[in-house]
Amino acid sequence: MTSDKSYQKYASVIIDLSLNKLLDYGVPDHLLELAEKGKRVQIPVRGFLRYGYIHSLKDQPDFTPVLPIAGVTSSHALITDDLFELALWVSRYYCAPLQKVITKMLPPSVRNNHKQKMQKYVMRAKTREELKEHCKKIRNKNSKQAEILDILLQTNKGILLSELLERANCNASPVQTLCKNDFLKIENLQIDRSPLSDAEFFRTKPKKLNSEQAETLEAIVGNMKQDAFAVHLVHGVTGSGKTEVYLQAIDQALKQGKGAIMLVPEISLTAQTIERFRSRFEGDIAILHHRLSLGERLDEWERVRAGKARIVIGARSAVFSPVKQLGLIIVDEEHETSYKQTEETPCYHARDVAVMRGKMTSSTVILGSATPSLESYYNAKTGKYILNTLSKRADTATLPNVTIVDMQREYERAQGYTTFSEPLLNGIKKRLETGEQSLLFLNRRGYHSTLF
Repeated sequence: MTSDKSYQKYASVIIDLSLNKLLDYGVPDHLLELAEKGKRVQIPVRGFLRYGYIHSLKDQPDFTPVLPIAGVTSSHALITDDLFELALWVSRYYCAPLQKVITKMLPPSVRNNHKQKMQKYVMRAKTREELKEHCKKIRNKNSKQAEILDILLQTNKGILLSELLERANCNASPVQTLCKNDFLKIENLQIDRSPLSDAEFFRTKPKKLNSEQAETLEAIVGNMKQDAFAVHLVHGVTGSGKTEVYLQAIDQALKQGKGAIMLVPEISLTAQTIERFRSRFEGDIAILHHRLSLGERLDEWERVRAGKARIVIGARSAVFSPVKQLGLIIVDEEHETSYKQTEETPCYHARDVAVMRGKMTSSTVILGSATPSLESYYNAKTGKYILNTLSKRADTATLPNVTIVDMQREYERAQGYTTFSEPLLNGIKKRLETGEQSLLFLNRRGYHSTLF
């Protein structure tokens, strides 16, 4: 199939196939207003209709002849300009096909063109007085219609059609008749499938920061106000209050009209983590991770895209979230190996992608850890990153005393191999005498002592 027809516009399309290059297609006249960068389109490929994403629009194609776009299947751009730029960088830096990168950026439900869940919602189409008068007239002739009107008169705005039919114990025919006569109207209502929709949280207020926390926050907020890209390595001991600095930094970003992304390791994405953020920011949060159902991920992603959720909390893939006016990216426990994607293409490191996205969007990036990775600490020491140190705990708690035991001397003292040192045994004995508990952590996995 070939085409010699000329078009006013041509589109370079990333095809949803294992093809690592852009293909040009003509934009028919009836699709000129619909074809935009980032939208999903249907295009012919070797006699079959496939899907792809418009990368750019131009006046002339790079080659001829070209085939026309068959249709535009999305009402809005699925990939923003900054995400396109990031996708090209990820593709080049990690030597991955561009199509694979785009696939990673979009949830499966978005790529497969799933729709958000809708339910029919019944509302009054006339005033309460008019409905009461009509109800009196039909009560003896159409008791089911009258019963339905009685239920609608008891509601503030309306009621779900399924709930209405259940309460009236009837089918949809009486409701349809009332709608046909303009007494009621039915609209489609989107169902909220957010994982946080039914959860209850107590609102909390910002805590008072100590001098080190306040100094760190001031440096971060200063960069955000200047719309200047900067990477802050927050090196804080356990319990130093790094999370409180994150929360107040996000609050400042929201006050400046900016969005934020909070990346946490998969193991840290617990209800407790989410609760701390939800208690501070309520409905501004979207949760994105693989444990959500396809429908939940679709709804959360759409909330972010539409700007209804300005804060995204998630594991490594959340770095690709379509946050509007992105101003802050936080990578908590930046040393964690779970930020590395190693199982499928693209094999990327979410921390490095976060830094690059921050550079492309002039955002402030925070890398937080009690034990920073070697490369991040080196970048901070050489001035590439800004080092912020939290050396003491946020509250009155003190750091525990740590004793390093030379087991070689313990072997000599025991005149042979021993698993437990004398200081350890003495410490456990003291705890037992005082009725306290002891925990022993072993760095060993499995049962075999040797590997062949």
